[in-house]
Amino acid sequence: TGVVSDLLFHSWMCKTAALKPEWSERDNLARCSYEHMSVADFVQSFEAKNRPVIIENGMDTWGAMKKWNLDYLRNSYGKFEFVVGGYRMRLD
Repeated sequence: TGVVSDLLFHSWMCKTAALKPEWSERDNLARCSYEHMSVADFVQSFEAKNRPVIIENGMDTWGAMKKWNLDYLRNSYGKFEFVVGGYRMRLD
């Protein structure tokens, strides 16, 4: 009888499996500018097709982008404890 090992098979399979070239492309997602896309366009082109997209410039008008910085967050929330990635931490 031969030796059967899931551990050895998994390593072999990972080394020999064929990969589609598009899986290793770095920038293979569609990109759209927030200013040039309506909600209807987004729904038709991406949401309805369950297709990922990178929306560029979408946060430029958010007030938080100007208001939230480390000093503001420390002053407002420094006394609170957060759990981030399983670690307890504070901003102060």
